[in-house]
Amino acid sequence: MQDEEGYTTLNFQASWNAASAHEQPGSQKVRSTLSSTWRVATVTLFTLCLLLVVGLTALAVLFFQVTKDCQEKAEKLKPKEEVLQTDFTKKLQEIRESLCLDGGKENKNNGVNCRLCPANWQLKSDKSCYYVSEQKDTWEESQTLCSVWNSSLVLVKDKAKLGFLRRQFPNNTYWIGFSFKRDRNGWIWEDNTPLTPAQKNMFALYKEYPCACISSLLAHSTDCNKKNNWICEKAAFQLS
Repeated sequence: MQDEEGYTTLNFQASWNAASAHEQPGSQKVRSTLSSTWRVATVTLFTLCLLLVVGLTALAVLFFQVTKDCQEKAEKLKPKEEVLQTDFTKKLQEIRESLCLDGGKENKNNGVNCRLCPANWQLKSDKSCYYVSEQKDTWEESQTLCSVWNSSLVLVKDKAKLGFLRRQFPNNTYWIGFSFKRDRNGWIWEDNTPLTPAQKNMFALYKEYPCACISSLLAHSTDCNKKNNWICEKAAFQLS
């Protein structure tokens, strides 16, 4: 029995040792493969980090270099900018003198309050430019043409201006900027304000003739479909 048991024990140990000896080369190979993989991964990661650091450093150097170049160019452009500003100021002054001081010191546009009008418009006061038509149109057509030029039919809100316009433009009958608005049941200026009682007394007004006009003799309302000359008005441009 002892021999058999001893034989059995020795046989089991021999089998275990044989199995261990048989598995050991494979395990070593796996461990070796894993070790190699980790080494490759570590080297790759280190290389990527190194490249990232190098790239960021290069970008930082490039950024500071570009910033420096821009600052240097800006410094070089400053004198040119000052020269251009000086030239522009001189040119503007020349234009101002040519347009505003023409006619001598007695010219009413002389000084800091120089006011200008567009081509073909007339400066007849310190504030307004006037366009006097050569053609004749209805009141509504005249209103539309004035609005195209960013202006309105002339507003004649006081006796002084009425007398001024009659003296300046005595030859024809001209449409002016108010009419009777049936939806508001009143006489309304083109700036959307109603005529005051004093202003109504300046004109001979008839509701059946709802559009206003002036001439050297009359200031009244008449048929809107009549063909008359017209006067546009807009603020003068101030060149200071």
